[in-house]
This record gives sequence, C-alpha cells and structure tokens, in this order.
Amino acid sequence: AMWEWRLIHYVWPNVVDRGSFWFRGRSVYHLRDELARRLAIDASNLVMCFHTYAAWLTPLLVDLPRNHQPVVIEVVIAGTPVHATLRYPDVDAE
Repeated sequence: AMWEWRLIHYVWPNVVDRGSFWFRGRSVYHLRDELARRLAIDASNLVMCFHTYAAWLTPLLVDLPRNHQPVVIEVVIAGTPVHATLRYPDVDAE
C-alpha cells in the first residue's frame, strides 16, 4: 500500500522545544524512532502523547489513523514526574 505523508507537530514542554516534520506511514514505532532521532534521545525513553477531548494527556499506543490529518504530539520522557501521571488507555477494552 502507498502511504501518504502527514505533518507531525511536536512539543517538548520541559525543554521548551517544538517543531514539525513530514512523516510517511502510520506506524507508531517508526514515528517514535524518527522523533527520537530528531530530538537526539533514546527511543526507549520517549513516550509520545496526545491530548484527548477531555484534555487528558494520553500515550499514543496505536498506529496513526488513515485520514492523513496532521498530528500533534507532546513529548514525555519515561521516568519523569509527568510520565508518572499519565493515564494509559485500555487498548483491549470492548
């Protein structure tokens, strides 16, 4: 299947960094690797999050949607106080 490009915006509040880049595909793993490379951090420490409609900061655990809309990611580092407050969705819920 041909994957189209989508714009990824990211915000890293703790270091007052933000930016954007074009990403091809839907894989959350490839996106994490690409973002970690751009931020020069270890991918295993990077938790990509998004804000839900209820304003909760939630980890991005599944592949990106097929709609090719821009995505806004908030960077959280594993082991930090912010990481400890994250609410993980139940991906097995029915």
